[in-house]
Amino acid sequence: MSEASSSTDHLTLHIERMGRDGEGVATLPDGRVVFVAGGLPGESVHAAVVEEHQRYARAVLTGLESHAPERRLAPCPIYRECGGCTLQHWSYEAESAYKRQRVEDALRRIGGLADVQVDPVRAPSYPYRYRSKASFVWTGGPGSARLGLFRRGTHEVVNTDQCLVQDPLLDEVLKGAVEAANQFRLEPFQEGEGRGLLRHLVARVSTAEARSVALLVASRRDPRFMEWGRELMRRVPHLKGVALSINSDRTNRILGGPATTLTGDPELHERLAGMSFVLGADVFFQVNPAQTDVLLEVVAKEIGPGPGMHAADLYAGVGVMGSLLAHKGYRVLAVEASRSAVSDGRRSALQNGSGIEFRPGAVEVVFPALVEHDYRPDVVVLDPPRRGIKPEVAAALLAASPTKIIYVSCDPETLARDVARLSGYRVTHVTPVDLFPRTDHVETVLVLEALEGNRGT
Repeated sequence: MSEASSSTDHLTLHIERMGRDGEGVATLPDGRVVFVAGGLPGESVHAAVVEEHQRYARAVLTGLESHAPERRLAPCPIYRECGGCTLQHWSYEAESAYKRQRVEDALRRIGGLADVQVDPVRAPSYPYRYRSKASFVWTGGPGSARLGLFRRGTHEVVNTDQCLVQDPLLDEVLKGAVEAANQFRLEPFQEGEGRGLLRHLVARVSTAEARSVALLVASRRDPRFMEWGRELMRRVPHLKGVALSINSDRTNRILGGPATTLTGDPELHERLAGMSFVLGADVFFQVNPAQTDVLLEVVAKEIGPGPGMHAADLYAGVGVMGSLLAHKGYRVLAVEASRSAVSDGRRSALQNGSGIEFRPGAVEVVFPALVEHDYRPDVVVLDPPRRGIKPEVAAALLAASPTKIIYVSCDPETLARDVARLSGYRVTHVTPVDLFPRTDHVETVLVLEALEGNRGT
């Protein structure tokens, strides 16, 4: 039991373990769990409760009575305010061990896999300056516009002109975008009042080209945007092009309608696993190219040769996994909801000489319909969003009964839930790959093989 003062507002707590989002986990005198932002396992801390619920509470760190040997001084000046990173105050070695344990705990507790073995995390050589894509929110007024990130747990904006986990080229895009916006007195969108123009800036860099693109998200069109785009390209020599997306909704969703070109060529080419991919500024693509290469190496090893065999790439994006399968000799069918990603994927497949057939549409609609019409892939690779797969996708996988399922997940808890749904399969390999250092996120490659007699005909 944690020691505590008589008031639950100001406590002395012992941090027992690490939770999510950089929160240490302790226990209140009444038995409730309390999540302490900034606390590390093994520490005695002073904390103030800021949020109370029937079964748990949240607290903020106000002081340290004793600190863990793994505690580090965060190098980012806005780390404690910004919501982008959560683990800069912890040694990377401890972070890596925590991520492996998190995957294992989820598979045991939620997935019911008592004897699961999880490989050590495939870690990066350097845990900073890895992100190839950034999304920032506009704030301020005409002539005083700024870009920033949301303060942790709020819609307040923390202004910044750099981010230590993103490629330095993106810092230059941010700086140029703000200077150009203020030159033309463009007004940031005021969320509460529903007025103004500039909502978000999305920027992407290609490590293969050392070039960048920018996407302005605005509430409506304005004739000054064309001039702003040209000025931005003048200020940032490595910028290839600038695009525009209109989002007029009263929502915190970033992207709006399809991107249209403002100036230049807002399209990049990135190389992964020896293959080239076409990327628009608004297309989903893994944001850590170096570690994505590591992940693809893990997946490629598990795929095995496939001449004459069929494979499905679900939640395909631009078809990176599908290209791996095609290069192994499989006949690949890729399913992806984003039509812009499908367009880029088809062009990428031509560049790579990969015979991939793309089917646009939601996986939970397209894949069950294919299986209903006797589509039976030998191998399925799926890389769903954080929420995992829907029940109808799990049912279609069981009906298709492929010999092997390779599940690439960015959330251990939904991965474990989905694995529990896939009866008739055994887990053969689990390899975490750290694509998001200094955050609590971890990517996992999990391999499922059909049990004897489970493969359909």
